[in-house]
Parts: sequence; C-alpha cells; structure tokens
Amino acid sequence: MKTIHTYTNGRLEEKQSGIVREFPLVLHVNGRELATLIASPHDLRFLVAGFLRLQGFVETAADFHMLAVCDDFGIANVRIRGELPKRLR
Repeated sequence: MKTIHTYTNGRLEEKQSGIVREFPLVLHVNGRELATLIASPHDLRFLVAGFLRLQGFVETAADFHMLAVCDDFGIANVRIRGELPKRLR
C-alpha cells in the first residue's frame, strides 16, 4: 500500500491505496499482430472483444471463432470470421 492524496470538497486528505498495475497486451488476430493495448489486468477478454467491436472487425459474438488471453505473457490470440482488411495483412 502507498500513501496517496485526494482532494475532496476543498480538503486534501491522505489515504492508503494500492498502485494501479498496467501492462502491455499484444493482440494477434487471424495470425497477425494487430495492436498492443496497455491495460490493467482485469477482464481482458472483454477489453479485447470491445476493442475489436469498436474498430469494426466484428459485429457480434458469432464473429469470434476463438478468443484466448494469456495473462502471464501478455498475449491475446483471436480468430475471427472473415479476413482482415488488406491494409493490415
């Protein structure tokens, strides 16, 4: 635990809190390295699925053939329906 300072309602207070842990998560889609996401180590499958949805690679859960995340090595492997856009192949 570390001492942090918070400013609430005009008052500065000391509190004890854990340090936020973040690490790189390398994302491979259909065998290609697509991106490296910086993430906290919570709900990484949802992070990967949400990222791919927001980037337009998938539309529904049915578009995923496989989604695996290895927390120990910081790697996510995903197989999706269809091909990656030509600019990413």
